[in-house]
Amino acid sequence: DASYNNLSLLKQEKQILEGILGHTVTGIRQHYLNLNDQTWKMQQQAGFHYDASWGFTRAIGYKDDKVKPFHPFNDSFTVFPLPVMDSCYMNTPNRLDVLHRIIETTMENDGVLVVNWHSNNYHEKEFPGYKEAYIEIIETCRDYGAEFKALREYLTE
Repeated sequence: DASYNNLSLLKQEKQILEGILGHTVTGIRQHYLNLNDQTWKMQQQAGFHYDASWGFTRAIGYKDDKVKPFHPFNDSFTVFPLPVMDSCYMNTPNRLDVLHRIIETTMENDGVLVVNWHSNNYHEKEFPGYKEAYIEIIETCRDYGAEFKALREYLTE
């Protein structure tokens, strides 16, 4: 929760995660989408190549109308906007209609549609309807001809 404003903690958490995984971690999404004016610089200093925390915590859509990945420091560090997060999607009236508009906006702007869906939300008793909603998103994106990739795959394109 606090690593977004603490470089030492951010580096420590990255190192622990890499030790568990056995490989380098190149990207990040801050818990609760916590960001301040120093977070991206600290992420870069910690060795991350991209961030996917630029989004809303209570709505779906593109924050500040930033659709395309962008480079806040005019270098290779990339921010991927996050337009769809599970809890926000579930609380959106007419969510499928809104999703269609988001997909079309993404396509029109040659963007990357990032979806953040927490794995614990597949527990049907605790999160009823979440699994079906995720499947709905995947199927809708597939109907538009989407490619499904890890964000790190977009860094070399």
